Amino acid sequence: MSVSCDSYYKKFLDSLEHLSTTREKYEDLSYEDAKNDHSVEEAANEVITIYGELASFVNQNDPDGIQCEVRELQKEISNLANSVDAVYHLTSTPNSCYDKAVKKALFPISRIKEMIAKAKSLHGRVCKVESCNPFLRCYGIKGFFTSYDKTKVAPFANPMDAFGCHAMKKNPLSPSFAAGYIEPNGSTIVHVHPHVTQTVFVQSGVIKIREKYLDDTQKTYACIAQALHETTPKTIFQIVNTSSSEPARLIYVVYPAYVFVSENASALGSYNDSVDVATTWEEVEEKHITYADVYARHKTMIDSRQFFVDMIMKREEK
Repeated sequence: MSVSCDSYYKKFLDSLEHLSTTREKYEDLSYEDAKNDHSVEEAANEVITIYGELASFVNQNDPDGIQCEVRELQKEISNLANSVDAVYHLTSTPNSCYDKAVKKALFPISRIKEMIAKAKSLHGRVCKVESCNPFLRCYGIKGFFTSYDKTKVAPFANPMDAFGCHAMKKNPLSPSFAAGYIEPNGSTIVHVHPHVTQTVFVQSGVIKIREKYLDDTQKTYACIAQALHETTPKTIFQIVNTSSSEPARLIYVVYPAYVFVSENASALGSYNDSVDVATTWEEVEEKHITYADVYARHKTMIDSRQFFVDMIMKREEK
C-alpha cells in the first residue's frame, strides 16, 4: 500500500501547495480583476476532490482503520468546502455586496499554510501500512468526542458527512452510524430529532429511554444488552444509564442519514438534526414542554434541513 498511498498523498500535498500559490497571487489583483477571478475557488475545489480520492483509497485498502488518521484534516477540508459554497452563493446573488475582502476572509493564507503543515505531519501516519486486504472495507469505531452533556459519541459511517474519513458516497436516504458511550449514572441531554428516526442498539450495559410524544403522552423503556429501541421523529427523549458501576456502550443508527453543519464550518449558517430541549426530564415536566414549543423556538433551523442536504449533495457533484 505504501507506494500507492504515497502517490495519492503527494497529489494531495501538491494540490495544497497550488492553492497556496494561487491565493498569494490573488493578493495582488485589482478589485475588478479579483471579482472575475475564480482561480482560488477552482484550486480549493481541486484540494477537496483529491482529498476525497485519498480518503476513499485509504478506506478501501485499510481494514485496520488507519484511514481515521485523516480525521485530523476533516474539519479544515470541510471548512474549505463551505468557503467555496459561500463564494458561489455570494457571487450568484443578484445585487450582491460581494467584495474582494470576502474571498480574502474565507481563504486566509495563514489557514492554508496551517493545512499544508498539518498534512505533511500526517503523511507518515496515514501511509504506514505495508500490506492489507484491498477487498475488505472496514469502518473502525475511533475518535470519540465528549459532548457537553458528558456523553461520548463517535460517528463512524455517515453518507452525509462532508468529506469524513470514510468518504462514503453521498446519499441523503441512507442511514448513518455512530457509537455512543454513557458513563455510570450518566444521561444524554433531553433532545428531539425533528426529521430523523434513531434506533439505539445496546452493546453492553443497561439503559432507560424516556419519551414524550406529540399527543403529550409519555413512556419509559428499559433496554438491556443486545436489545434495541427506535425513537421516531418529533419525539422528545432522553437516554439514561441506569447502572451506577458499568458504562453503557451503544450504537446509534439514524435514518435518513444524520446531518450536522457547524457554525465554524459553514459561512451560510449551521444545522443539526438534534435539537436540545432541556437539561433534565424534570424540567420537561415542570414546564410542560412540547414539540410545538421546540419547533416555535427553532423553526428557522429545523426548516432549513433540505437547504443543507442540497448543499452537501452539490459539493459531491463538484
